[in-house]
Amino acid sequence: MNMALRWLLVLLALGVVLALAWQRYLNEVAYLAPREFATAAQARDVRVLGRVRVGSFHKSGATEARFVLEEQGAAVSVIYRGPDMDTLRELKTILARGEKQADGSLLANQVSIAPNYDYIAGAYGAAGLILLLFAFVVERQVRRMEKELHGS
Repeated sequence: MNMALRWLLVLLALGVVLALAWQRYLNEVAYLAPREFATAAQARDVRVLGRVRVGSFHKSGATEARFVLEEQGAAVSVIYRGPDMDTLRELKTILARGEKQADGSLLANQVSIAPNYDYIAGAYGAAGLILLLFAFVVERQVRRMEKELHGS
């Protein structure tokens, strides 16, 4: 198999991996800001990232809480039903996942601390690019050495 075909296969495999990663990002990682949430479709599973507004957090029993997520002047009322009440505090930036209700609020079934995947994705991308360039350089050196051995 010649070098061009090998690299074409490597690039094809890399393209498949990137397409799968992008799909996972859209389905599992991407979130909406409170301003974007207003235009989201009703009863659609969404993730909203915002800071819990001061004075808006109210606990109702062990598994229900009501609060408002805000960011840059926009706000979303959230009704959260589920475990992990320790994650919720005023002025804490959180990611709430659930369905948009008819009244424009979010019925959340999961909350978590705000992730910062930008740095992680950048680090993996940089490491992958460095490894790919290294493999390319090493293969070229091996080919050059192979030609020298066969030529002499």
